[in-house]
Amino acid sequence: MSTPSAGAQDPQNISVVLIIDNSGSMARTDPASLRYTAASQLVDLLEEGDEIGVILFSDDSTVLVSLRRVTDVASKEAIKSELTPVAPETNTNMKAGLEAGLAELDKGSNPIRFAIFLTDGELHPPDWPNFSAEEQEAERSAVFALADRFGERKWRLFPISLASAVEPEFLQKLAENGGGLYREAPEPGELTLVFQEVFAAIKLDVFEVLFSDCLDPGEQASVTFPIHQFVTTLSLFVTYTSDLQPTVAVAGPDGELVTPTGGDTRYDAFSIEGPARGTWTVTITGAGEGESCVSISSTPRTLVEVMWLRPPPSLSLAPGEPLEVAVRLTAVDPQLEDERPVEDAAVTVTIVGPSGQQYEGVLEHSGPGEYAGTVAIDVMAGSYDIFLIAETEEGVVAHRTFQVSVSLVPQGSPPSLTPGPSPKPEPAGAETDRGGPSTLLMLVLFGPVLLVGLAGSFLAYAHFGRPTLRGWLMTRSRLESVQVGRAYDLGARHRRTWIRRSLTIGGPNDDIDVGLGRRVARVVPRKGGDCVLQAVLEDVVTVDGQPLKKGQRRALYHGCAIDLGGVPLVYRERVG
Repeated sequence: MSTPSAGAQDPQNISVVLIIDNSGSMARTDPASLRYTAASQLVDLLEEGDEIGVILFSDDSTVLVSLRRVTDVASKEAIKSELTPVAPETNTNMKAGLEAGLAELDKGSNPIRFAIFLTDGELHPPDWPNFSAEEQEAERSAVFALADRFGERKWRLFPISLASAVEPEFLQKLAENGGGLYREAPEPGELTLVFQEVFAAIKLDVFEVLFSDCLDPGEQASVTFPIHQFVTTLSLFVTYTSDLQPTVAVAGPDGELVTPTGGDTRYDAFSIEGPARGTWTVTITGAGEGESCVSISSTPRTLVEVMWLRPPPSLSLAPGEPLEVAVRLTAVDPQLEDERPVEDAAVTVTIVGPSGQQYEGVLEHSGPGEYAGTVAIDVMAGSYDIFLIAETEEGVVAHRTFQVSVSLVPQGSPPSLTPGPSPKPEPAGAETDRGGPSTLLMLVLFGPVLLVGLAGSFLAYAHFGRPTLRGWLMTRSRLESVQVGRAYDLGARHRRTWIRRSLTIGGPNDDIDVGLGRRVARVVPRKGGDCVLQAVLEDVVTVDGQPLKKGQRRALYHGCAIDLGGVPLVYRERVG
């Protein structure tokens, strides 16, 4: 996800073009035409001043919706009325689709422009079987060159494969050349979630899955979530991923039901301006017969960020001296980039010392958005973990973990080095067992070439030869079996690392930041896309209730429960 830059400014509008595969195979992959539903739902995400266009490609390309500006609700409805399914044709002419997409984006007037490229198959333009090997390679090169044009113009290209891509490496290469990221949607019903994730990465900065599951006839489930006073807009999207549709009711803190502001036969959209402060509830009831499935996602428009003020990462304390803790809480609208101090939070801290002893403290409001206090501790040298929770009357709005290194006395200057015996001089020109001048000359001349060759071989193997992670880590409720909150795509994040190393999890400097102050675990790839979780710290990581020792590993499977330093997660091989 992108991070908003500091300082308030006007909203940044976008121009987006959807380039959608409409080849013959889509009739089998997406028989319900959910790709059109996902496109309609994306229109509901747009704001005044945004622009959108839709391209279909099969034997050739077709402009289904020419790039146009959203001005009001009526303009959105006009765009969605044109998103009607078109009968699929035979071939998959990617070059024609990308060319048309570039042409539409070229008409855009907004500074941020990108394209979402959806396909379920491989490159297959008309008469492809009769192409010679040279002609096929030339066609591939032409498609890569078009992706390069996206990257050169800073227009990001996001390829998405529907079902199992025949050539995922080909689509990954398109993403790399186009400056975007590659995504996968194993089922058509997941397209709306993937579209939202891409859109959120560009514009909204936040993507949350509130519920994604199937219900038996009459079965009921509910999801609650807090809305604090700084939320400017609440958007909810309910996507029906099966033919049978459960009943979904959205209610504010007063219990009053909210009606959808948009939607289609496959989804409902809710856009609530200035939502009531308090606990909101979504109630899902299974259809009268058969299994009914639904995914509910949210794009809240304000975040509460925590800035750590005191103590510093390392400090010295005298015996009996308390530990001073201070933070600043700021509500940030990721679209307007407007920042406002949070003034009415209750902030508590739990400090865990080197020997496991715990100390509790309360931070008092001390300035605009600032909270400070002191906690009496038994001072001893070592590492202290500080767990912070900020709550308003609606519930927890922020939680972070930090680590502080404490010493008993100020560190002195490093000890001086005692000179050792000097080596005996050797006669000039004498040969030694370390090699003579000729060996040194060979190393000087050919050493760099050898090192570059070895490094290149290693990097090539590391990127193309090593396995890639798959699946998602999703935050979950402690009291419910459903997953809630953030969704972390392991495959997409892993492909960003050139040498395909393990993904680190924990704090802001790790590949996946779950709100902790330091690294607590790694996800290690195995052949076939299997994932293994490795604990970095002692007794901080649990898998299915079993704590892991430092360095211990545990294979992950679909649905297994993970706890990282108090942050509950669930591993899913797929979303939906």
